[in-house]
Amino acid sequence: MMALTMETRARLVRELRWYLIAAFVPTIALAVLAWTQGGLARFPAAVLAMLVPMIAAMLVQKRVVKKPVFKGGLLGFRKGRLLWWLIAPLAAGLMVALAFVFTFAMEPALLATGARVADNLDNLANLPDLGGSPAARLGALVVIGLLAGPLLNLPVYLGEEVGWRAFMTPRLTMLYGRRGVVLAGLIWAVWHTPLILLGHNYAEHPLIGHLVWLPLCVCLSILLQAAYRAGNSIFVAALAHGAINQATGILFAVFVTGDGFIDWLHGPAGLAGLLVALGPALWIYLRRPDLLEAEPVGPHDIRNDQH
Repeated sequence: MMALTMETRARLVRELRWYLIAAFVPTIALAVLAWTQGGLARFPAAVLAMLVPMIAAMLVQKRVVKKPVFKGGLLGFRKGRLLWWLIAPLAAGLMVALAFVFTFAMEPALLATGARVADNLDNLANLPDLGGSPAARLGALVVIGLLAGPLLNLPVYLGEEVGWRAFMTPRLTMLYGRRGVVLAGLIWAVWHTPLILLGHNYAEHPLIGHLVWLPLCVCLSILLQAAYRAGNSIFVAALAHGAINQATGILFAVFVTGDGFIDWLHGPAGLAGLLVALGPALWIYLRRPDLLEAEPVGPHDIRNDQH
C-alpha cells in the first residue's frame, strides 16, 4: 500500500463520504416507497436502485472531485481489452452453472426431469424457434443469457459497477490496500439490506440470507474488481455482473423444479454460490493483488503522494 499525505487521505475520505450518502439515501427512499406500495412486486425499486450508485458517482465526480465523468476514463468508461468483454461474462456464467451443480448435489430432487426441461424451454418467451430441438433452444438461451442479455441491459448493470468498482473501491484500496476490496464488498452488501428486507434474493429467509450475502458480496467484490482491472474497462465488470443475473434467472427457470428450493442455501445467491465464488476470490486476493490495486482517482497521480 502506498503512503499518502494527510491531505490526500482527507480528500479521499471526503469523496467517499459524499458518495456513500448519495448512494444510500435514495436507495433507502426507494425501498420505503416500495414498502408503502406493497413490496417489490408492485414497485420496481430493485431495478431503479441499480442506477443509483452510478448517478451518485457521477455527481460526486463532477461536484466534489471536480473531474470529468467520461473524459480520461476516470470512471472506467473506456474500451479496454476487448477479449475480456467475452471472457468475463462467460466465466461469470460458468460460476453460476457450477452453483446450480452444487445445488443439485445438495438436493437432487430440485433438478427438473428431461421432459420438464423441454416444457420449460417451450414456455420461455422471446426464445427463437430453432426447429423444436431442446438442445438447440438451450444453446440459443445460453447465448442470449450470457452475451446478448447483458449487452442489451448494459446501462442497468453499469449502474452498480460504475459506483462500486470504478469510484468507491479504488479509493478504499488507496486508503487500506487490498483490504479495501473486502470493505467495499461489505458496504455493497449492506447497501442491499433495505431491498433484502423486502424480499430481494431471500424472500423466505431475509435474515439468514443476509448472513450468506455478506461474505458472498465480498467474494464478488474481489472477482468483479479483478474483471474491471484485467479488462481495463468498467464495461467488462458490468457484463460479468449482467451475466450472473441473466444466467441465474435462465438456469433457475429451465432446470429447477422450485419445490424445496431454500433461498439462503441453494443457487448462486445461496451457500452453493458462496462455495463456488470463495476459491477464485481467495486465489486472486492472495496471489494476484495486482488485480485489486487502485488506479489514480483524484486531481493528480497517487505517485505524487508517496513519502
